[in-house]
Amino acid sequence: MPGSAERAGGDPGEQHEVLGKAHERWIAARYDLELWMPKPYVVVVRGRGHATGQHVDRVIEWRERALKSGRSIVLFDDLEKMPTYDSEVRIRLTAWVATHRTRIEAMHILLRSKMARMGVSVANLALGGFIKAHIQRDEFERELKRYIG
Repeated sequence: MPGSAERAGGDPGEQHEVLGKAHERWIAARYDLELWMPKPYVVVVRGRGHATGQHVDRVIEWRERALKSGRSIVLFDDLEKMPTYDSEVRIRLTAWVATHRTRIEAMHILLRSKMARMGVSVANLALGGFIKAHIQRDEFERELKRYIG
């Protein structure tokens, strides 16, 4: 596959794929993580499996890139198939969002698992309630299409 390569520092056997100019995916036995910027100010995260601190590093890197667009950013986290995560994931991402809150126009998260919903609920309290949690994919996708056309 073009752009496919193992990435140093990832889980053993992790594969990194460049799917386009602003679209990448990391695949390992325990997880998939896909990051996509359909517009310079829109970051889409799609996860499967178990999230780790390494995922946070990648997500923050992409969100920082979006901040350079010069306008407020819009975040979409599709975590429907990512039911578990290390506690540092919620702590670090909540801290990052809190730091950059004035530059975030909207944040949408698609969830299924009770653990993930509880984590987002706690984070949302700390952030003033601006996160829009979705439990229906069609609603989440409709919001994404509204921003990317």
